[in-house]
Amino acid sequence: MGGKNCGAVLIPTEETMKDDYMSAMAYVYQNAAYDYERVVRNNSGAAGLGIAYEDFSLDFSQSNSAQDFQTRVRSRLVAMGFTMSTASARSYTKRGLSNEQIQNWLKCEQGGVILSVSSIDRKRATVQLDYRSGPGVTNHNLVLGIAGGSFDGAPPLSVDISPNDTKSYIVNRGEGEEITKVTATVGGYSDSVDLDFGLADRPIGLRGSTLNIARRSPYPDTPYALWVPRDINVTAMAAPTQWVATNVEYMNVSVGAFTISFEIAHESLYHYESTTEYPFDGFVITGFRNDIAKATVLNFTSLRIELETGQRQIAVNLFGRSGAGKSFVLQIEFEPPSPR
Repeated sequence: MGGKNCGAVLIPTEETMKDDYMSAMAYVYQNAAYDYERVVRNNSGAAGLGIAYEDFSLDFSQSNSAQDFQTRVRSRLVAMGFTMSTASARSYTKRGLSNEQIQNWLKCEQGGVILSVSSIDRKRATVQLDYRSGPGVTNHNLVLGIAGGSFDGAPPLSVDISPNDTKSYIVNRGEGEEITKVTATVGGYSDSVDLDFGLADRPIGLRGSTLNIARRSPYPDTPYALWVPRDINVTAMAAPTQWVATNVEYMNVSVGAFTISFEIAHESLYHYESTTEYPFDGFVITGFRNDIAKATVLNFTSLRIELETGQRQIAVNLFGRSGAGKSFVLQIEFEPPSPR
């Protein structure tokens, strides 16, 4: 790739990712090749990529070039349901930026204009404009543009601003519009941001979550390895994950866009109210990135399945006996995220 990549300073923080995991996916979609080159130069390995790449360390170790890594990352993102274009991904990385990140970007570019998004919900957004003039620039006329929406209060679309200025604008979503595009041109620089209001209307899926599925048992000294490992990490990918205990495949788990499927590999007995020799009683699933609104069992086998939902966890309590090859499916619905 070569050259300077100032966009790399806009990497999402851990706090941003907790609220909006899509920001990490948008960032790595944009910057995978540049960041591969950076960590290779610094000899820092996958750990040097940063938290946004936590699900892509294996892709890094298997890549032999920056382009190879970018191809692997983008292919896996598509498998996870990521559908943004390059332009949309660039816009999405500009949500929730800190002032320090913005200043670092302007310093890296040695002047420029950048639009960022400090908050957005289904109907409105706050867009921040930061401008720093470059060497020798004397004309500081700002020209704003908007498509698919409107500015609150109708600010002037052409106005002179200072060589170092920051402004904020409230943007209203246009009726029936999914994307509202804001543009800014000043001092020979230009920038734009696509406000994907339509994304807020779509159901929140499981793609992009790293779920921790632990065995549930009333006895802390129960030998967990007799059944399944204590903790199994399942990244929401298309391929199922197998659980293996004592060299015997025990259960397959497959995470879809909105569902988690459990397939029992061999005949098993479960007893949640366990005072018997069968203390294994189900699972506790944690690691969801959004608050759970509702969890439902879509199909029933001979098992009785009861769910207990917390804010971001589900206990799956199992009763009875199941034959080999039987499966059950959980459907998860999430609360809409709070405006950011």
